[in-house]
Amino acid sequence: MNTLVECIWKTGIVALAVWMLTALLHKRAAAFRHALWMGVLVGFLLIPASAPLIRRSAGIPVRMPVRISAVPLAPVPVSPSPQTAPARQNDSRWWWVSAWILGAAFLTARRVRASLRISGIARRSASGLADDPDVRFSSEISAPLTWGFLDPVILFPASARSWAPSFFHAILEHEREHVRRRDTVAHWLGESVCIVWWFHPLAWLARNRAAYERECACDDAVLRSGVRASDYAAGLLNIVSNRMVSTRKGEMQMALSAVSRFEKRMTNLLRRDADRSPVSSRAMLAVTLAVSASVFPLVLLRAQAPAGQGDLAGSVSDASGARIPGGVVTVSGSGGNREITSADMAGNWAFHGIPAGHYVVQMDRRGFVRYSHAVDVEAGAQANLDAVLSVGSIQETIDVVAQGQARNSSTAPAGETQRIRVGGNVQAAKLLKQPKPVYPDSARAQGIEGTVLLHAVIGTDGAPLSLSVVNKLADPELAAAALDNARQWRYQPTLLNGVPVEVETTITVNFRLQ
Repeated sequence: MNTLVECIWKTGIVALAVWMLTALLHKRAAAFRHALWMGVLVGFLLIPASAPLIRRSAGIPVRMPVRISAVPLAPVPVSPSPQTAPARQNDSRWWWVSAWILGAAFLTARRVRASLRISGIARRSASGLADDPDVRFSSEISAPLTWGFLDPVILFPASARSWAPSFFHAILEHEREHVRRRDTVAHWLGESVCIVWWFHPLAWLARNRAAYERECACDDAVLRSGVRASDYAAGLLNIVSNRMVSTRKGEMQMALSAVSRFEKRMTNLLRRDADRSPVSSRAMLAVTLAVSASVFPLVLLRAQAPAGQGDLAGSVSDASGARIPGGVVTVSGSGGNREITSADMAGNWAFHGIPAGHYVVQMDRRGFVRYSHAVDVEAGAQANLDAVLSVGSIQETIDVVAQGQARNSSTAPAGETQRIRVGGNVQAAKLLKQPKPVYPDSARAQGIEGTVLLHAVIGTDGAPLSLSVVNKLADPELAAAALDNARQWRYQPTLLNGVPVEVETTITVNFRLQ
C-alpha cells in the first residue's frame, strides 16, 4: 500500500507540473505541448514499473518532520475470534486489489469490444479514392477517423461524398497528419494508462489533454497547407451543428473533437498569434523522452523517516491463528538500544523511527513460551515480523530425601586437609520504599500511554544509582516521571556472603489509562 501511495503522488507531481507548463506555453505549437503530455503518459507507466527499485533502495530521503514514538497500546482481556482475526490484516489489501482488477477488466472489455467493432467497420468499408486505397467510406460511422496500429486507414462517413471538395481535402489532410505523426500509437498509450490508472483522475487528465493537443496539432497542419482558418472552422462547425460527431460510449476513435472541447478548439483555430510551425519527429521524441527522464529523480525520492531510521512492525498470534493482545514486545539492537511496547487489541505492534540495524525481537505473554527472533531494519523501510507463540510447558521440581550418608565425591587425597572458602550465599535485594508514580497531567490529557524501561545500579546503601532510560522511543514526559519516581525507591542491599554489593536492575514502568 505504501508503494501505491508513493506512485500516486509521484505521477501526480509530473502531471501537475506539465499541466502548469503547458498553460505557460499556450502560444507554442500544439505538437510541442502534445509531446509534453506524451512524456507524462510514459511516466505513468514508468513509475509503477520502477516499484521494485523503490523497494530495494532506501532512496534519497525526503526530509519530513516526524515525532519518533513507539506504539504502546493497552492490552484487553478478550482475544479476537480465531476464524476472523488472522484475515483482518490482509482484508484491506485484497479489497484494493479486487477493486483494481474489476475496474481494469471493465475498461479493457469496453476497449476490446469497441476495437473489434471498428475493425469490422474498416473491413467492410469501401475504397473511395483511386490514388489512395487507405481512404475508405462507411455508412456505419458519422465522423472521420483514423484507425489501425501498424497500417492505419482513414475512414470517412458515407455522407462525406457530398462535402465541398475543399473542405473534404482539408479533413483528409487532418487525418493524414494523424497517420504521419503515428498518433494511433499515442492514442493506445493513453488508453493503456487509463486502464492501469483508472482510479487516478490525473491519468484521465493527461490522456484527454494529449488527445486535445493531438487534434490541434493536426489542425495546424491543415492551416499550414493553405486552408483559411475561417473556412475550416466553419466546416467543422457545420459538422457539429448537424450532430455528426459520434458520442457512442466506449467508441475508440480519434474523432474531430468532443463537443465539450469544441469551443476551445475553435478559439485556437482562429487565433492569429498561435505558433503553428511544424515540430520534427526527432524534436517531439526528444521532448517526450526529456519529460519521461524527469521521472527517474522522483523514483529515487521516498517519503521516509530521517536518514538511517526505519520501522519495525508485526503481529502476535497463537497456534490456532487467533491474535494475542497485550503481549510485551521488546527489541534489542546491535548498537545497544532497547525498546519496549505492547501488542494492541488486534495483536499488532509497531516501532517507528528506530535506528537501522540488526535487532533481536522478544515477545512475552503469560502462559506462552518466550518468542525470540532476529530481524534487520533497513533505513527508510519497514521490517515486518508476524510471530506465532507456543503454549508454555509446565515444570515441577520434587526433592526425594532418605536416611543415609552421601558418598564423598571429593578428589582430595585421603588424610590431606584442605581449607575451602565456602560462598554462594546471596541474599537478594528487597524493595523497602516504593512511592506510587504520578501520571503526568499533560500526557493524561493527550491520552498518551506507554512503557518506560529503566536501568539502574542498586548501591550498597540501597539507593538506585546511574538511573537511565533504556527505550529512547518512550514519551519524554512519561520517561521523566518514571525517573523521578525511581530515584525515591530504596532497597535492602544485596548481600554476598553477608557483605553488601552493587547489583544491576531493570525497572519497567507501565503507564496505562482506564
